[in-house]
Amino acid sequence: MKILKKILRLFEFFNNFALANTTIMPSLSFNFKDKDIFERQFGDFYQPLCRFASRFLKDEVDCEDLVQDVFVKMLDKDLSFEDEQHARHYLYMTVYHDCISWLRKREHQEHERLDHPNTVQLKAKEEVDIEIMRAEILGKILHAIESLSEGQRLAFVRSYMEGKKNEEIAEEMQVSVNTVKVHKQRAKMKLRAELKDLYPMIALLMI
Repeated sequence: MKILKKILRLFEFFNNFALANTTIMPSLSFNFKDKDIFERQFGDFYQPLCRFASRFLKDEVDCEDLVQDVFVKMLDKDLSFEDEQHARHYLYMTVYHDCISWLRKREHQEHERLDHPNTVQLKAKEEVDIEIMRAEILGKILHAIESLSEGQRLAFVRSYMEGKKNEEIAEEMQVSVNTVKVHKQRAKMKLRAELKDLYPMIALLMI
């Protein structure tokens, strides 16, 4: 799949950056019924959760619908969390279990007339944790890429995600090859600074 190849290229690219220490997020105490908190969590985690769900469900629309339903359920429940880490973990685990339920329901519908037992099995906790980490890291990388200037973003994506040569990129962007090189270099500098805290985790996922 093209998207998988692009994701792998991203991880390979950032795995070449120098290692740096990770930062710890400040503790927060909040409830999803708080409008500001809900909007912030939805903005921060909707796309990463959709990518996490895509590790289990194949259809993009199904992933989006499932994640949206999870956020709706969060509004209906009066849940409070000690900090953002606990809230984030709850969101991911809810999406995971809903994915498994969705798969089992579909399997049952497909084989309801046959004497076939359910074959969808829960993954080990370690596997789920890795998928959560992968989704969050990819989300942060893609967010950082989106924050680049248009020229830097296009040059970076077409080079490191699509595997195109500088000459081909220059022709598509209607600029000189030297301009493409400058865009790429500036993009790498900005991304290196913004994502330096992620290098250890990226390196771990590449093992």
